[in-house]
Amino acid sequence: MSTWIPPKLDLDLNVTPHVIASGRPLVSNEYPENFFRMAKWCPDGSAALAQCEDRTLQVLKLPTELLESTLADIVPSSAFQQSGPILDFLWYPSANAQDPATYCFISSVRECPVKLLDATNGRLRASYKIVDHRERHVAPHSMAFNCVATHLYCGFEEAIEVFDIQRPGEGVRLATTPSRKSKDGMKGIVSSIAFSRDYSGLYAASSLTSAITLFSESTGDEPVAYLDGMTSAIMQVQFHPVQPHLLYASQRRSNTILCWDVRSPHVIMQSFERKPQNTNQKLLFDIDSSGRWLATGDEHGYVSTYDLNNDKSEPAMQFHAHDDAIGSTNFHPAEPKIMTVSGSRHFHAPSPTTSNSPSDSELETGTGSETEDVERPIVQRRPIWPLATDSSMKVWGLDTHRPAEPTESTTNE
Repeated sequence: MSTWIPPKLDLDLNVTPHVIASGRPLVSNEYPENFFRMAKWCPDGSAALAQCEDRTLQVLKLPTELLESTLADIVPSSAFQQSGPILDFLWYPSANAQDPATYCFISSVRECPVKLLDATNGRLRASYKIVDHRERHVAPHSMAFNCVATHLYCGFEEAIEVFDIQRPGEGVRLATTPSRKSKDGMKGIVSSIAFSRDYSGLYAASSLTSAITLFSESTGDEPVAYLDGMTSAIMQVQFHPVQPHLLYASQRRSNTILCWDVRSPHVIMQSFERKPQNTNQKLLFDIDSSGRWLATGDEHGYVSTYDLNNDKSEPAMQFHAHDDAIGSTNFHPAEPKIMTVSGSRHFHAPSPTTSNSPSDSELETGTGSETEDVERPIVQRRPIWPLATDSSMKVWGLDTHRPAEPTESTTNE
């Protein structure tokens, strides 16, 4: 019987990780400035699924062999256009490219049912609908599978819908607050859901009203505990993969990532400092499979890694990865690699197009006779399209083997 050994990561403070692969999203005429919002590894590590600005989910397959001496080019193999803005997406927990039955993912699109899509051709396999009191489809803002992958938990405004993955259709609704007028419970949109890795059924749900609540599969909508210490909207929660009693959370426009011991939910056990954040964009963090390293990006294009085995709040290593905000950082599930994607909306003042006519200064100073028929300038303003400073995806090598630095003789040649 073989024993799985987590990949050994070499995060040396004095050595910057090296890029081994990079790629850009597919673009269209409607979205010439397309960029990656976030990306997630397939559980088998053979591909990544990326959410893009143009409302597509693009599959990026990595080359079978990533050589240390050459930079591999990653081109999206397929792009699945969605009918509206994408709120969240999620791989099936046992997705494997070699097993077509499991190679699929879940997508949440505004005003549409939750869809289970084939990752090969985008074919619809099943749909799970959430209907509100007005008979309208509600799309969840967060989704998560339980540890045994039998049920899908979908969070939206003041409720969590639970679906049996083998029975498409309607699910069971768990209210996070007794009523809309009640001050009890967890109010607002459920922004993130994460399950503890100990198969106890414990899971954490966060909201945009700066609240985190612990629930259990066995107790339904009855809260287990409420966490304290948050100051702004919670964007992501994640349990430690090895120590399931530790919960980590990031906040909007905050320069700290918080950590709790869920056995003492009223006290923040540790916080990790990062560069100040002034963006409302989701910037997702990740913890490697061994549970030692936490990595996160910021809006300035830097990646910070923290050693979870010590009590230091400063990053153990920090390097410049992109020239724009890093939407997500993801450790490879089985190899010493980390994936980063970048891109954000940048707006510039529109350039007016003026026809041949007197200038504004001439009109203001009254140049010319009052009896002359002076034509006012016709100013046509072009629409403001968002621009992306850096829309790229990079895979960084974190193993102990580093590519050799070029010598002087090699450089001169």
